[in-house]
This record gives sequence, C-alpha cells and structure tokens, in this order.
Amino acid sequence: MSESAFELVRRHKSRETTATETVRAALDRLEELYDRIGAVAAIDRERSLVEAARADRRLRAGRGRILEEAATVAAAQKP
Repeated sequence: MSESAFELVRRHKSRETTATETVRAALDRLEELYDRIGAVAAIDRERSLVEAARADRRLRAGRGRILEEAATVAAAQKP
C-alpha cells in the first residue's frame, strides 16, 4: 500500500475500492513490517475490518463522507 491519502480518497469516491479493501491492505502491510518498525502497540484486525465494513455500509447508503469514515475506522483502533 503506497498510495497517498489523496489517491485513496479519489479511489473511494470513484468506487474503485472500499474501506474494507483499504483497511485489509493496510493491515497486511502493518503485519508485514511489524517486526522491523515496532511502531504499533497492537493490531486488532477483526475490529478494524468490522469498522471498515460499517463505514462501507454508511457510504453506500449515502450517510457518510469518505474522510469522516476513515477517521472513524482509525479512531476505533486507539486504545
């Protein structure tokens, strides 16, 4: 996952990707780099994917905005 935030927003707006796909890619990359960077205290993959799926449902229903939903998924991961 090497896209900028702007590119991710563009891909979400055009429905080229979903929050779930983006979160899954980010989690895979975090797990790949975890031992090398050691910058993450814990990774809750299941919770992250549940929140991403909720964000996708809100976006499809027209009840959310992409950056707000991204912030919601990220905030759900804070201890």
